[in-house]
Amino acid sequence: MSLTSENLSNAKRFNIELKQLLCKRCLHEWLPRKTEVRTCPKCRSPYWDRKKERPYVRKTKTEEANK
Repeated sequence: MSLTSENLSNAKRFNIELKQLLCKRCLHEWLPRKTEVRTCPKCRSPYWDRKKERPYVRKTKTEEANK
């Protein structure tokens, strides 16, 4: 069956909503292919939906002495 203007006008039309996702680690935006997304396609992080937390940085002895 070839695509013609007549076939397209008679075809059923569907509205599909795609939600654009954002990786909170590398800030990559993409449209998912599946409903369940496990990793970011760019950085491959399984924690793409969680903000990257910085670990507590301990002050050095010289920083404490300068106070």
